[in-house]
Amino acid sequence: GLTLNHEQLENIQRRYVKANRNFRRDYLQESQAERREKTVKRALERAETVYGKLDASKRQWLEQKIAASPFDPELWQAERIRRQQDVQQVLRGMQQRPPPSKDQAMAAVRAQYQRVVYSPSERYRTYSQQLTAYNCEFAAQLHNRTTPAQRKTAVEKFRGWESDLRSLMAGNGG
Repeated sequence: GLTLNHEQLENIQRRYVKANRNFRRDYLQESQAERREKTVKRALERAETVYGKLDASKRQWLEQKIAASPFDPELWQAERIRRQQDVQQVLRGMQQRPPPSKDQAMAAVRAQYQRVVYSPSERYRTYSQQLTAYNCEFAAQLHNRTTPAQRKTAVEKFRGWESDLRSLMAGNGG
């Protein structure tokens, strides 16, 4: 049916608590220096996953770009919590008596999805647009700094991921 029981809602709440604890561990270190160090480490790992080992000059460039990034984990966490509370409110609405009709439930879920895609927070929407633009420019600049061999590594990596996804889709009737 369209209802969730109390245990299911509590399970969702526990998952959010765990996810928020992990987020704080991964992104909200006490010192700004430690935050930047962790952010640089993540970006470097991602870049090297695609391109292979980066030399010292590319690493230094990456550190400078990370320092200039508009990335704001506190603002991101506030939006994550807003979304979690929103989901929980929508799900609690499914527990009403009498329960909502299928059309009412679908409308509530669609509206909640729209609030994920288009945050009610103008500050977050602006931030998200700025971060996306910065990250796109960052990725393009990084790519332009790579060697032909590194670009070949990237192509092979992406082809491998594409193959994996196609295999998964084929295995699921996709």
